[in-house]
Amino acid sequence: MNRNNQRTHKNRIAILQYNINKSGPTINSLLNHPDSETLAILAIQEQHRNPKTQAPLTHQSWTIIEPPPSQEKTRPRAAIYINNRILSPESYQPIHYPSTDVVIMEIKIEDKHPMLLVNVYN
Repeated sequence: MNRNNQRTHKNRIAILQYNINKSGPTINSLLNHPDSETLAILAIQEQHRNPKTQAPLTHQSWTIIEPPPSQEKTRPRAAIYINNRILSPESYQPIHYPSTDVVIMEIKIEDKHPMLLVNVYN
């Protein structure tokens, strides 16, 4: 990504989809890289989890949305990170879907029609 050529239009959002392959350094790099500041959403598959706590990596600039826990105790394989500097909490809403492989959220920017974002691990 070239930071000089990127202008965030207020009616557009940039989304990066990435299979992390359970790598802590990869997700840490994505969340902290300066080029990621222009991304509104990271749609992640095979999310890294802390080996001791089984919790996903959190970051002060990003909000993570994961599927609700399942009765089978299956680890979520899909997640969405939302850039707090670009999308306010009022602009999105998670939508429940009974699978650890699917994360769905509704996004509404200003007075535009809502958009449905579906992140599926396949």
